[in-house]
Parts: sequence; structure tokens; C-alpha cells
Amino acid sequence: MITKAEISTILIRLGEVYGKEIGADMLIGYFQVLSKYPRMVLADAASLWMQKSEYMPRPSDLIKVINDFNLENKWLSVEASTEKTYWILFKEGYDSTDDINEQECQYIFGKEYVGPKKIRSTGAITLEEARKLYVESKKHEYK
Repeated sequence: MITKAEISTILIRLGEVYGKEIGADMLIGYFQVLSKYPRMVLADAASLWMQKSEYMPRPSDLIKVINDFNLENKWLSVEASTEKTYWILFKEGYDSTDDINEQECQYIFGKEYVGPKKIRSTGAITLEEARKLYVESKKHEYK
């Protein structure tokens, strides 16, 4: 379910908070135990853990949080775009969805993404442009 890169992202965040170096062996160990969980289940568990504990969680600590808060069921019913949004917020450390950029929007919404709202021109033209159009129209008048 979760990739090594995604677990690495979560572990690096935990390591930064708790002052721990995340090595390849630690990543492999966590991955072996936690690979069956979706990334937001683990990211959510890590966030909850950081709010209550003063030490780096072991894989079993994260599993306990997942079970205590029923995180698997919580994230099971979430739409894919919502899950991707929360993953970006966690991964990038954003405070709100206002921080999400264009490339991240394309990742979140895929082919459905249409980009930012286009600003329509009011059709107003400058006085100079109006004069040019008038002169051009006079050249083509029928006599």
C-alpha cells in the first residue's frame, strides 16, 4: 500500500521532530512492519503521535495509534483527491490548501484539473485601438 519513499517521508518528519537520524536499516524495518497501511493512515498516526509523545515511535506504537483512533476506517472512505491533498499538506508541511501550487493541483486532480480560473477580458479597448479600428473600417467602406 505505502511505498518506501512515502514511509521515508514520514520517518524523516518524525526524525526531525525527535532528533533522530533515519538510516537505511531503520527504513527497511519500519517498511517491513508498516507496508500494509495506506500512507495517510501512517501520516495521520505520526501526526497524532507527535502531539502526545516525547520520543520517537516504534512501528508498534504507530500501529497502536492506528487501532486506537480507527484510522484505517477513517481514510478508507475518503475520496482519492482529498487523500492526495492531505498527503501534499503533510509531505510539504503546508499550513493550508492555499499553499498548494499548480503542479501539486495537477497531481491531486489529474486529468480533471482545468487550471486556475481564466480572467475574461471586458472587451474594452484603448482610445488608440479604437481610432485604428475606425480608420481601418473607413478604408473598406462601400461608396
